[in-house]
Amino acid sequence: MEEVAEAAEKAQEIIDKLEASKPEIRKMMSVVKRFIQKNRVLCYGGTAINNLLPPEKQFYNPETDIPDYDFFTENPQAHSKEIADALVREGIPNVEVKPGVHLGTFKVFADYTGVADVSSMERPVFKKLWAESIEKDGIHYVPPNFLRMSMYLELSRPRGYVERWKKVYTRLKLLDSEYPIDCPKEDDVHEEVMDSQTTKKVEELLAKDNIILLGFNATTLQKSGRSWKLPLDLLVTPENFNKTVKDVKDLFPRSESTDYAEYAEILPVHTDITVKNKLVARVFETEACHSYHALPNRMRIASIPTLLNFFFAMLYADHEFIEHTSKQRIVCTAKELVDMAENAGKRRFKLLTPTDCTGVQKDMAMMKKERNDMYSKLSTNKNSREFLKYFFTYTPKQSFRGRGRINTMFPEKSGVDYTKLMMTTEGEYSITKKHDSEKIIASMKTFMKVKSLKEKTIVDLTGNVGGDTIRFGMNFKHVDSYEWNPENYKALKHNVELYNLKNVDVHEGNSTELFHKRVDVLYLDPPWGGPEYKDVKEGELDLKMGDKFVSEYLKTVIDSEWKPSYIFMKVPANYKFLSLNTLGVKKITKFKIRGFYLLGIHVT
Repeated sequence: MEEVAEAAEKAQEIIDKLEASKPEIRKMMSVVKRFIQKNRVLCYGGTAINNLLPPEKQFYNPETDIPDYDFFTENPQAHSKEIADALVREGIPNVEVKPGVHLGTFKVFADYTGVADVSSMERPVFKKLWAESIEKDGIHYVPPNFLRMSMYLELSRPRGYVERWKKVYTRLKLLDSEYPIDCPKEDDVHEEVMDSQTTKKVEELLAKDNIILLGFNATTLQKSGRSWKLPLDLLVTPENFNKTVKDVKDLFPRSESTDYAEYAEILPVHTDITVKNKLVARVFETEACHSYHALPNRMRIASIPTLLNFFFAMLYADHEFIEHTSKQRIVCTAKELVDMAENAGKRRFKLLTPTDCTGVQKDMAMMKKERNDMYSKLSTNKNSREFLKYFFTYTPKQSFRGRGRINTMFPEKSGVDYTKLMMTTEGEYSITKKHDSEKIIASMKTFMKVKSLKEKTIVDLTGNVGGDTIRFGMNFKHVDSYEWNPENYKALKHNVELYNLKNVDVHEGNSTELFHKRVDVLYLDPPWGGPEYKDVKEGELDLKMGDKFVSEYLKTVIDSEWKPSYIFMKVPANYKFLSLNTLGVKKITKFKIRGFYLLGIHVT
């Protein structure tokens, strides 16, 4: 088993190197990189962290990893359009700009590959980030503290993408080792200590109403301290927000409150409570499920990741957020918290990332619903500034869609007139490209331990317009191919005949209902759900064949009298692989093919 795993790892490295070294991939990424170097944009995310590290600490391998460019800009629509036009000028086909699931982000696709995520950033925040940005090789990167803010945001949300925590924390430590937080000499801070009576009332309020304590007081408690000082920073759910503001105001006679909207998507809605213009409390509204630690008296203390997310965010907020303290104090407190995060002996709670949290974490379904609701509201005027702010789309007229590069989508065969091949809208997006189909054949041979497939029979349950079916016809003894979409079926039948493949039989209809025949190999490429499948988090995308989930359908196949010896399935990287654990088969192996996987399942 170890030998197989080692061989698979080596084979995967070869596949990754081949993909990363493709001239067309390098060409696309060079276009995007040149744009970023010449324009006022700020790179963030994994590529930013990697590129800010010295070569010996970088976690991306340039031989096997393709850069993933994410950047902020004040003009996302204009900049995404410029990239699209630049790609077309280089002769790259099928270029388009589409809005992402996250409002304000636009995705640039080139030849069906995502090459850039272009995100809007409000001018005041962008200006601050640009002033602190780090430039390397002509590219401006957001400052390390902003990268820390983003990573601690993920680590503070135990109902979010927790499968990324290990990777995020590893990268965070690498960043900290190369860019330690510099704590400047602190300004003199005159703190007002709360009297014992007010302190008791505050503790009772926090314990009773499930309020999370934030800010400098929470930092003190993380160190096992007990002194309470003003101002208070609190975090509550939207349904308890108004009540909490009222209750806190009652603790401070003659207090006044001022409401503030969300700030630039980095700090949530909040209310400041003041007495004679002196801030005594700030109440924030939850925007996710924020983690906390519970004390024996039921008080909730923000976890270190939650605290750091808020402190780093305040560094890039407007003056209102820090007018009652100082930037130096925030930076030095953040440094102290980071030291505690890296040394369990310095902090009160052993667990750095607790799983208890308060608030509602938006999942992909909720985000899509919000997006769709916004679209319905604004689409009555698709030329309005508000609509284009979120739903801008763009396809260059010269993007050579379909016909101009159709020969790159189908297998090479002498005598085939590629100009006569038929393509459909769905097929243009979902066809398995010829280089990928070559890798699929090679992976099948490796998995089945054969040098040739000429003695094997196969069924393609998802024929589409023939990309895989034709490749199978050129390699297998016999192929049955099914397609339910009439338009795709017409193209499938025409294209198979154009290749003169006498060993391929095509069938129109639902393969899950029509196919009941013994073959050596069953192949399927279930629908992935369109371009937005990429927005589903890792390990959660479940696919269907007909009205059944893929795992359920495969179980019926495996339990049938006509079960095949092998099953191969093409799935995206974020597929719910754990759903296949109940199949009861001999072996399941994953082969990485560019941005997706081929699953090999040994049935009998």
